[in-house]
Amino acid sequence: MLERVDMAAEHGCEYVMVDVVTTGWASVQQVRERCAQHGLAIHAHRAMHAAFDRLPSHGVSMRVIAQIARLCGVDQIHTGTADLGKLANEDTVGINEWLYSDLYGRNDVLPMASGGLHPGLVPELVDRCGFNIGIQAGGGVHGHPDGTHAGAKALRAAVEAAASGQAIEDAATGEPALETALDEWGTDTVGRNYLKILATLGWRNASRTSVRQYETPR
Repeated sequence: MLERVDMAAEHGCEYVMVDVVTTGWASVQQVRERCAQHGLAIHAHRAMHAAFDRLPSHGVSMRVIAQIARLCGVDQIHTGTADLGKLANEDTVGINEWLYSDLYGRNDVLPMASGGLHPGLVPELVDRCGFNIGIQAGGGVHGHPDGTHAGAKALRAAVEAAASGQAIEDAATGEPALETALDEWGTDTVGRNYLKILATLGWRNASRTSVRQYETPR
């Protein structure tokens, strides 16, 4: 891992991504020390977190994972989508607020919203979580009917509209990529829209059963 950090620095990268749960906290700290030497930031991914933070009677919460990650020195971490995306979350807003609250002089951590997002969800996401977040929409960008570049333009237009207080439907009239994204996914939460994203990316065998596991509980 340390060799990969060095390689990333040699190639002019600004970040490294670390799966903090599967890697382990001691390894995260080692990577943090090496990144500090190179001036690199750590983007903390949370693969495997759902194995023990989604059951109300067992395991640990995502808040605990986020707290330890901040103490280890990560710069960004995925914290969920406030029940808009593909996972039912505990307290995304509360976790986010803790990540940029005062902690005896420790650096803030930027919360990352990800998992089943698309441009049409940006206004509601910002309404729930505020502007102090990062947004990652993999399928919601790459799954755009006109390709990845158009998907990126659509997401950017949605973010700019939310930041300026403009209705996303009004913004779409001046940005064809955003208009196409709204035609494809609308402004609904994930549910069957996520199946459409998966199908666009090639998951043609996704079934109604697979949709149900991503639908947000009502």
